[in-house]
Amino acid sequence: MPVDFVGKWNMTESEAKQLVYRTVAKFNHPTNLVHFEVTPQVSKPALPSIPRYMFYWHYSREGEDIVRSAISAEVDADKGELKSLYYGDIAFGNNGPKIDIPILLPLPPDTNATSTKASTQTKVFPKPPSRPLTPYGLPAQK
Repeated sequence: MPVDFVGKWNMTESEAKQLVYRTVAKFNHPTNLVHFEVTPQVSKPALPSIPRYMFYWHYSREGEDIVRSAISAEVDADKGELKSLYYGDIAFGNNGPKIDIPILLPLPPDTNATSTKASTQTKVFPKPPSRPLTPYGLPAQK
């Protein structure tokens, strides 16, 4: 068994939850998105020599089957450290990030153009081959 996991139980379940609460509070998320009001599921390893807590907070609105907010955290009760933290909320998918650049950039002016009218015209692609194409898009060999 790896030595990183073996230790003594130096934290109670309540102290471990408080560690998770304090850590999530540092993120300064809007309080309406963080749902600690539900009772978490708590898991501990089957071996008493592994002092770890796994907490799962799954928030759903009353009458809904969809999980709207989820927090899971692993706490090392020997060292008093948060080892992993996952936080997700359905509201994160509603709005994309605000990007302060245009979606489409204008094409650079054509350096070979002799007039402004020529530079605003659409780009002309090379003439397609005169031989018929094969199923793979290459000209057929004669």
